[in-house]
Amino acid sequence: MIQAEFKKDSEGNYNYLKIEGHSPKSLGVKGENLLCAAVSSLTQSLFLYLKKGQKLESFEIKEGFLELRLKSRSKEQEVFLMVIVGLQDLQSQFKENLELKI
Repeated sequence: MIQAEFKKDSEGNYNYLKIEGHSPKSLGVKGENLLCAAVSSLTQSLFLYLKKGQKLESFEIKEGFLELRLKSRSKEQEVFLMVIVGLQDLQSQFKENLELKI
């Protein structure tokens, strides 16, 4: 199962994402798993956008894991919302394989 967790700061702005896990092999082997590819595309695009814009306070990436935190003054809500909407759509199709905590 893939688990994604988003958090907001004290002002109500998204500032944190942690995503971990893998979707089952029944949805495809590594490199061919459609759910993993879709989740990775959304979350890695968010990470790359924020990193390029120097908006990240910290991040950690390893196999099946991504965690990032925005700098305290960053207000990058639209890109967070785009990723959340995309993940919610995937969750509606793969309820047993993708868990969201928002």
